[in-house]
Amino acid sequence: MPTTRSQTSPAYGSSRKSESRLASESEGPASPLTSLSAIDDPNPIATSSRIVDKNEKHFSDGLKSVSALRGEIQTLEFRNRVLRSQLDRLHESQDVSIQPRKGRKGKVSVQSLAAQVKRLSSEVVRLEKARERDKETIQELKNTEIEKEAAELKGEAENGIDDLSEKMRKLLRRFFTLMITPSLEEKEECIICIDVMSMESVRSLPCQHVFCAECLDSLKDDICPTCRASFSKCDVEEVAMTATQQWDALLDVATDWAKIDRHDDEEPEDTDEDSVPFIDDGDSDGSVLMQEHAALNESERKMSTEIDDDDDIPPNIYSTSGRIRRAIPSTPPETHSISASLDNEMPSTPIEHTQPALSYHQSPISVKRKRMQELASARKQKRGW
Repeated sequence: MPTTRSQTSPAYGSSRKSESRLASESEGPASPLTSLSAIDDPNPIATSSRIVDKNEKHFSDGLKSVSALRGEIQTLEFRNRVLRSQLDRLHESQDVSIQPRKGRKGKVSVQSLAAQVKRLSSEVVRLEKARERDKETIQELKNTEIEKEAAELKGEAENGIDDLSEKMRKLLRRFFTLMITPSLEEKEECIICIDVMSMESVRSLPCQHVFCAECLDSLKDDICPTCRASFSKCDVEEVAMTATQQWDALLDVATDWAKIDRHDDEEPEDTDEDSVPFIDDGDSDGSVLMQEHAALNESERKMSTEIDDDDDIPPNIYSTSGRIRRAIPSTPPETHSISASLDNEMPSTPIEHTQPALSYHQSPISVKRKRMQELASARKQKRGW
């Protein structure tokens, strides 16, 4: 009976079976072909070593992938923490807007609005300080003027001297202040709402045009509807008197001026209105009116003196426009003797004398008021009203 290899070396057969079993366990469930090839493989040790190397390679690749994934996870966690901290800072900040911008330019950010509020607040504080300084300056000037007038009055009382120039200066100031003071005509209508204005609800612009307070508040632009001149809200002032009150105050000034002119017969001839200091705010209308009024009073005084000296000269008469004009002698002084001799030789028609007109300070109130109205109308025409 022939001897086989399995019979002769049982240990070798058992070792082959164990190696085949290990290889099949490491590779998993083997297919029938694999089983056959394992059984028929002449070098099962090399095959099992290759299988082990392959498994080790896969395992090492898996470990590397896991390690890479862990590193990526750690990086993502770090970035997530950074983004969360930035988001918290944005939520806590009050000067940065986190709202998404719309359009090309986007909305105004909270930071820009806060900057504008801060700038406007500082501007308001600066203007308030400047206003307080201006008030203090005005009060100081008023006090200085009051002290100066008090000292002058005290000196006049002590010396018993009537300062004519100071009185004239005060009258000029009063007249100029009254002329530039806005007034309300009787039943005057607002050109915007066509309603009759009252003293409680009327306001005056720097151009001296008056409107209702509600109409001025409803204007979109700070432009006068009458003369189209620009103005500021802080320059709008209330109207404190009516036109009648203004005329009465002007008549009082004219009466005081006439009293000075009547009682000052010894006034020097070189006294001129131009030499008297006068407050000028850039408006020449008031000074022109005052010069014209002073010239009329001066001419009136001279004419009254001439009439008293010579009764043959025709008296002053009022023109149709209300202005007082000086009468001119019909015969020059040089030809007075010639005309007297001619009167003896030929008859002449009697000269009709008109009724002597009163001086300005002796005129009735209606004539004085008419004169003041003419001065005001001339002033309005010059201003272009």
